[in-house]
Amino acid sequence: MNCDKPRQKGQRSALLSGWRSDRGSVAASLIILPMVMLAILMVVHFSLVLHARNVATAAAQDGLRTAQLEGSNAAAGEAAAETTLDLFASISADVDIDRGDDYVVVTVTGSVATPLNGLFNEFTIGAEGPVERFYEESERK
Repeated sequence: MNCDKPRQKGQRSALLSGWRSDRGSVAASLIILPMVMLAILMVVHFSLVLHARNVATAAAQDGLRTAQLEGSNAAAGEAAAETTLDLFASISADVDIDRGDDYVVVTVTGSVATPLNGLFNEFTIGAEGPVERFYEESERK
């Protein structure tokens, strides 16, 4: 295109000829913006839920390790699990420890406060293992 030639009346420039009308762009923006905001909200929600489940798993494992020790009891394991849960204020959970003579079962049940409450924000995490004990030489197989 030669820029030296003057443009005739009614003739569009080369730059504007490729552009289309803006009709309907507001309607598209009204649909796209809420969908993007919802997607961001869902990412934040599921991140909080997964984090809470990881913290509950760590609490169950801490409670299990403490309750498994020889000479320990369920109350010590529950205190260890509660200490781990107290590090994260957004999680409300209950710890239940069943310690028998040979086996320990820890269950952490709770929920996490998220922007979309009620959508997968409740969890039940369990951990189990044998009670640690010292075997006499005569008891070994």
